[in-house]
Amino acid sequence: MSEKPCIIDPEELLSLETRCSSLSLTRRVVYPIALLQPLCDVEEVTCSGQLDGQEVRLHSMVIPGLTKGERRQAIEKIISKLKRWRSCRHLHLLDIYGFSAQPDIPRLTLVAASPSSTVLQYMALNADFDPLRSCIDIATGLDFLHRKSIVHGAIRGSNILVNQDGQSLLGEFSAETVPTAATLERYANWIAPELVQVHRFHAFLIDNYRSHDYFGEYQMASDIFAMGCIALELYMKEPPPILQIPYDTVRTHKELAHLHRESTAREKQIIPERILGAISAMLSFVPHRRPQSEHALKWLKRPDMLRISACPPVYAKRMLWRAFREKDI
Repeated sequence: MSEKPCIIDPEELLSLETRCSSLSLTRRVVYPIALLQPLCDVEEVTCSGQLDGQEVRLHSMVIPGLTKGERRQAIEKIISKLKRWRSCRHLHLLDIYGFSAQPDIPRLTLVAASPSSTVLQYMALNADFDPLRSCIDIATGLDFLHRKSIVHGAIRGSNILVNQDGQSLLGEFSAETVPTAATLERYANWIAPELVQVHRFHAFLIDNYRSHDYFGEYQMASDIFAMGCIALELYMKEPPPILQIPYDTVRTHKELAHLHRESTAREKQIIPERILGAISAMLSFVPHRRPQSEHALKWLKRPDMLRISACPPVYAKRMLWRAFREKDI
């Protein structure tokens, strides 16, 4: 990390517990030894702990900032998102009970229900694993969040969990608004292209992604990209390949619009054609061309339904009219 995290002082911790008493679980959580040791070089640590004697999932995050004000601002953003998450309980979202913080540990820890396993572990142990069912579960949870205007920001195989009924659910949200360099490197396989080299992406002059209104923050479109990566990961049983923009050869919006990820022969062999088509749409290099969460969910639930890609309104009307003439719908 470029910043050295600071330890939460007792005064700051007391203020946090007072303001967020309904969410604070600090005095009820028993930490494992791993979290009691210095881990400043690791931004996130997930492990098991104890809450009132019951096993829980602990997701511990470094609090960035060199001053008390910077730390307080970072904590407030996490707590605000936690409150919204708690108000949006759903079958396919991890149940996060609250948070825990210790004055001698420079971390804020989210305390959640303990799932059976991650989807990667479940997939390895169950020969009858159905990747489509899991994709639909994940897309259902993501669509629920997006309808509430909540961006997840941490969608990847290791953060997709499975409950005792074999249903997949989204794990903890990202504590970051803008991914750090460490995050971009560690999770490069699930990172949307516009999150990398943001200053160069500005040159494409895409609406809502210009230099004055986009600073590399997670967006719903980047969640959709990560959803496409997860789908590839579940079907292919390996991390998805890193997808980045070749800025040396792609310099204009038009050139970017014509840039597409080519599916491999093995992907075409393993993934049903219509599902692969939906995944490819989610992995578009242009954020606006990716489907919204509700459409991505419909495409996975009903692979044979007619799909119209995102495009300028006039052209979209022309495509829709042509579809009505060519299809009996």
